[in-house]
Amino acid sequence: DSASSTAANRGRGLIHYIRTTFSTEEGTGNDSSTYNALDLPIGYMPTCLESFGNLLVIGAIPAGSNSTLTQGKAALFFWDTISPSFSQIVYLPDPLVTALKNVNGVLNIFSGTVSTGTDISNGYRVSAYVGGNRVEQVYYSNVGSPPLAGAVESFGDRVAWGTFEQIPTTTAS
Repeated sequence: DSASSTAANRGRGLIHYIRTTFSTEEGTGNDSSTYNALDLPIGYMPTCLESFGNLLVIGAIPAGSNSTLTQGKAALFFWDTISPSFSQIVYLPDPLVTALKNVNGVLNIFSGTVSTGTDISNGYRVSAYVGGNRVEQVYYSNVGSPPLAGAVESFGDRVAWGTFEQIPTTTAS
């Protein structure tokens, strides 16, 4: 996934389809890769993705969100990887979605707010996609930040993740 800098796609998150074959070395031959196989709506940047049945679910955040400015809610885009566009959008209650994890057919969603990483940890939630346009919160922490996609793992039906939490929440002066 990437953000394009061309005038036609500026501010639009792009998903590329990369397929390689064995040429002189493993993965060096292009086997019908597609640049911009899917483009997200203007203003959304992809942050994570996960398979969910026959679909690919892309987590995306509103462009421009930072620790002092929130420009909307994060969203999930459901795509069958064949159609020219996504089939469904599910908006999340937070401005960030940082990780998705499919565990035994349950799509777990890690979302929260932007933290500065110094004195503030704004909290995060873990939700499960329950169908349609709905997600259901299964865990909430009022401290810490939502984990990055590489910091979530599952073992059987258990989900483990790593995040940071700053205690005390303010520094001494």
